[in-house]
Order: sequence, then C-alpha cells, then structure tokens
Amino acid sequence: MLIPLLKARLGTKPFILSHLVTQRCNLGCPYCLWKDNQAKELSLEEIKTIHNDAAKTGFKAVFLWGGEPFLRKDLLEIVRHDKSLGWKVTMATNGCFLRPEVTKYVDELLISLDAASTKHDKIVEGKNVFENVKKSIRLVKEHNPECRIRLCAVLSKHNTSELRKLAEFAKARQCTLLFQHIDLNPAYPHHCDLSQQERDRAIAEVQTLKKEGFPIANSWSYLEHFKSPAKTFQCRSQKVYFTLWSDGSVRSCITREKIANALTTPITQILQSPTYQEFLCKSKKCARCKDAGTLETTMAYNLKPEPLWNTIKHLT
Repeated sequence: MLIPLLKARLGTKPFILSHLVTQRCNLGCPYCLWKDNQAKELSLEEIKTIHNDAAKTGFKAVFLWGGEPFLRKDLLEIVRHDKSLGWKVTMATNGCFLRPEVTKYVDELLISLDAASTKHDKIVEGKNVFENVKKSIRLVKEHNPECRIRLCAVLSKHNTSELRKLAEFAKARQCTLLFQHIDLNPAYPHHCDLSQQERDRAIAEVQTLKKEGFPIANSWSYLEHFKSPAKTFQCRSQKVYFTLWSDGSVRSCITREKIANALTTPITQILQSPTYQEFLCKSKKCARCKDAGTLETTMAYNLKPEPLWNTIKHLT
C-alpha cells in the first residue's frame, strides 16, 4: 500500500477503485445516505469492462460496497474477475446474505454491526440481522480463514451503551472493530447523531478499550478528531480513491453532480479532464465528511506517522 500511496502523493493517479455496485438494500439504517432500490445498475459485462480499464490505468485494489452487494446474483463473478486482475478485494456488507463461495475471493470483509445483541436489529430495522452477522463470521472463518473481518459500528444515540460489548464480541471472534461517525450531509436530518457530551463520553470509552488491548481499528488521531466535529482538515481521500456509482457514473462527492460515466469515457480521460480536476481542487477544501474512511485515508496520505502506521498494520 505504501508505494501506491507515495505515487498518489506525487500526483499521478488514485489506486483504489471504490465501486458502489448496487444501491439496493434490505435494511433501513436511519443514517444511510446511499440506499435507493430504484437506482440503475451496471450489468456484469459492463462492470468487467470498466474494471479492466481501471486495471490498465494502474489501479491496485477495489472496494465493493452498496447498498448491499450480496443482493447482486452475479457477485461471485465480479469478485472472481477482480481477483484475476491481481487486485486486493475489499467488500462491505450487512451480513444478511453472505455466500461463502464469494468470500473465497475477498481479502477483507467489512460487516456492519451497531450492537452485539438483537438491539442491532432494531437499529437497522431488520429481522434476524444479528444472528445472520454471527453466522456470516463463522462462514468466513471456515471457508476463507485468511480473509480479514472488520466489524463497523456507527456511533449514534442508539448504541453508546453497547461499546464494550461490541469490543468483546469482536475480540472473541478475532475481528477488528471500527467505529464510524455518522455521515454528515446538510440535505439529511441527523436526529440520531451524538450530542457533544455523548460524543466525549463515547470516545473516552473507545480510547479506554483501545488501551486495554481490544482490537479497535481506529487510529488515536481519528478518535481525537471524532470528539471535535467542527475541526477542519483538507480532504485527500479522492487522491487515493476513484469512486463509481451503481450506474457507472463518476460524481462529485460534494454536490453529487455527474462528472462523467466510465461506461462511455475511459478512466484515464476522466482523471485528466478539466471537470474532474476542478472537482479535485474543490474536494481539497472540503471537510464535511467525518467517517473513518475519509479521515484515516487523508491522514495516511499526509504521511502522519501514527495513522499511517495504524493503516498499514490493519492492512497486513
């Protein structure tokens, strides 16, 4: 990861393809910004074509997410193809429909889990979700023990009493645990976001758990940043990730305006286009996202020692 990261810093190109392969989902997480059961999706052959182009462009890894990727019946063919490109494959899932034959081609699996009990079902508005998560972890351990499993918990008013239970659950199953900030978007209400007092108390507990040796994947730097949501930073995540929507479009993560479509325009051409370059300039001035992916990536890109080492440690 370090060499591609250094190349990205030199201004060449991003090296991770972040692909929203579907916006369909069976759950109703109150903080989700991405669910759209009517959104257009690419066919398997269209995905292969775009991913082949990305590989020729120099991409080294892919992150498949949604929506719920396992709702795609052709997911096995997608991950098998991506591994044939020599890519590191990471996938995010809610754990409801995991198929072990798919995970054989996955290097790292991110599974959503907001509480280590059936309280999780209530938070995400689904049935038997917690039981399915436990089953999914067992299946991955059985069929692909080399696959790293990272449990992802969104911190909200619903689960501040669940933090130690989550850490114990993760440790008992040899998984890492990542705490996420709610995605902040002015167009959406965030009634389940934490107050400052709740935020301070929750992060203090997470820091204690990390000191006690629980497998907390967040860096110390991110946890400090979490406590101060108004704190500014210069986003660099788009220098590392190139994001595709479910229809193949490339959009501004700031406004969601369409920039191009990878079905009709080669990725190299998109990256070099004035419109995309203008978007990159704007993204550098944006500090809206507080999620771990954006901030940890930005700090690693800026070669800050502690978060950079933390990122490398959890990728190897």
